[in-house]
Amino acid sequence: MARLSRYRTLLYRYKSYGAAWVLSNELAGALGATPAQVRKDFSMFEMAGKKKMGYSVHALINRLDHVLGRSESHQVILGGAGPLGRLLVSESLFDNQGINITAAFEGSPQRLRDAAAMLRIPVLPLNQLIAFVKQHGIRVGIIATTDGSAQRILDEMVLAGIQGVLNLSPMELKSPKSCYVSTVNIFYEFEKVLYFVRHGAGRKMP
Repeated sequence: MARLSRYRTLLYRYKSYGAAWVLSNELAGALGATPAQVRKDFSMFEMAGKKKMGYSVHALINRLDHVLGRSESHQVILGGAGPLGRLLVSESLFDNQGINITAAFEGSPQRLRDAAAMLRIPVLPLNQLIAFVKQHGIRVGIIATTDGSAQRILDEMVLAGIQGVLNLSPMELKSPKSCYVSTVNIFYEFEKVLYFVRHGAGRKMP
């Protein structure tokens, strides 16, 4: 899955250069993979190339946009209206990615009041999350809190029927198989940066 997103980013770069076709070994070299791996990845999603010409950049982009859900708009809710959550909304970080944050939910009365005065979307108490999700048929959520409430927010999302969650909190969360959770721990990622700065970029993490 991560490679598909990297393919897409690279292909848009090729497109900006005016390239119409790309070879599997070119993609492999740029991404540190093998040509065989590239062809295998593409064949899984019925993306075929032409002998001696390679793959159509335009066709690959269209197919990857479809596979990755980038060809449609996604309605998303935000759990946590603290500084991180407010940043995601106020800076419109997802606006050009087909991701529409429709409402934010907060358990802290003070943060709820602060966010409601700052953000352009509805900011609602956490106990209204389930009803809102069911009413609007939303399937995806983002958790952006660092105060220890992430598991409670996830539990509410699961009860509401949310099927996929991007977790930006520093907590490892427990979820049922019906809900896929992807955790991006920025503190852990920063620790990796510090490790490589201190010990050398060529060294692997122990």
